[in-house]
Amino acid sequence: MQQPKKKKSKRLFLDVRHTRAWSEDLSFVMQLGLTMAGCIFFCFFIGKTLDSFLGTRGIFLTIFIFLGIIGGANVVYRQIMEMVTPEQNKMVFGALFSILNFILMGETLPVRINKTRNMTLILALGSIFFRYGLMAIPLILAIKLDQFNLFATIAGLFMVQAVILGDHLKHFLIPVRKKQPQGD
Repeated sequence: MQQPKKKKSKRLFLDVRHTRAWSEDLSFVMQLGLTMAGCIFFCFFIGKTLDSFLGTRGIFLTIFIFLGIIGGANVVYRQIMEMVTPEQNKMVFGALFSILNFILMGETLPVRINKTRNMTLILALGSIFFRYGLMAIPLILAIKLDQFNLFATIAGLFMVQAVILGDHLKHFLIPVRKKQPQGD
């Protein structure tokens, strides 16, 4: 006797068995972003309030935004370290500094526009020296502390550059074909 064929069940988009890991990762990333934004916004509000109360012109706003960035980065780093395994956290340390390097590079580019040639040179060199000094921090800590692996830290420092290079190579090696217009 022949067994009846089973009907294929339609998979729902919100099927918990198949999307649970994806949704947990998405909620973790959203939590990190909201934590960082919340810390910066809270410190922005405190700095703006202090500036308006004391009559200063942005001094406390600048200080508290800087403190918000540091505090938010500290909280996000601790949350990431709780989530990843000990083998993975060695690479995350360098990757966080690499991401910070690219953020600073993007933020300093508009500052150099419409400046004199000498001022642009000074700002560019100052930005490079500051960012290289910042990149030296995880290397020095990886050398001095046993909890960080030097090679994993170096791999983490170049992770953003490797992803950008890989993306460009993908587009170079696999060109996107444009659809040809249909002829009459």
